[in-house]
Amino acid sequence: MVEAYAKGTIVKACKAGGWVNLAFKMLRDSHVPALLEAVEEYKVERLYLYNNQFGVDGARALAAGLAANKTLIELSLNGDKIGGSGEAFGEALKANSSLKELNMDGCSLGPEDGKGLAAGLAANTTLETLDVEYNKLGDEGKAALQEAVRGREGFELRV
Repeated sequence: MVEAYAKGTIVKACKAGGWVNLAFKMLRDSHVPALLEAVEEYKVERLYLYNNQFGVDGARALAAGLAANKTLIELSLNGDKIGGSGEAFGEALKANSSLKELNMDGCSLGPEDGKGLAAGLAANTTLETLDVEYNKLGDEGKAALQEAVRGREGFELRV
């Protein structure tokens, strides 16, 4: 019952396309396949998923979907506790050519997540804003991200 309700909520929100707000909907890892399908089908451009109940597995699945996505220009995961998914999002950034803004503040990201994101960020040429404030990136993670965007005029990195 809960799965059907969540899928219905996802599809209803995504049908409008464009800007989709699914914040505070208690979405879980098991909802990610339906979410990715709806985002693709309805050509969603801006997706707000903050403060849901995704874990690292759901975040990695989201990242895999992002790698293949051609319509999303903004993804917000603020407040989702997805520490351990930085490398997966880094890999997604290497492949994605549409995303312009990625918001991951308060996501419980650690130093290794920062380094994983940095590896993808260094290879990505379309992202313009990365927000990773209120995480525990440490000096190492922050330095890796700053180095990855050094020389990129107009890039907004919020650490």
